[in-house]
Amino acid sequence: MSTATNRLTRRWSGAIAAALACGAIAAQAQDDGRAAFTTYGCYQCHGYEGQGEGAPRLAAKPYTLEAFATFVRKPPNEMPAYARSVLDDSTLESIYRYVQSIPPPRD
Repeated sequence: MSTATNRLTRRWSGAIAAALACGAIAAQAQDDGRAAFTTYGCYQCHGYEGQGEGAPRLAAKPYTLEAFATFVRKPPNEMPAYARSVLDDSTLESIYRYVQSIPPPRD
């Protein structure tokens, strides 16, 4: 193999490894968010898929992280508020990322 081919092969191998690592990190983040969604009882009102079984739908909504955090920290309805001492910002963001990853329901 030529030197140019070896360099190209190494670059592609590195790019593939990086893509796989990013995918693994994203999958772990989604799993962490799903676990937190269950641990903090979000599923009890919003359903396991965030579709809102009697509560606002969370999944497939274009909420920003800031809007989601405001909703969780100071809800406008009967939902209990989750202070930072109960639900830290990192875990809240994991839940947000999980909810954003849920596809919209089929018609």
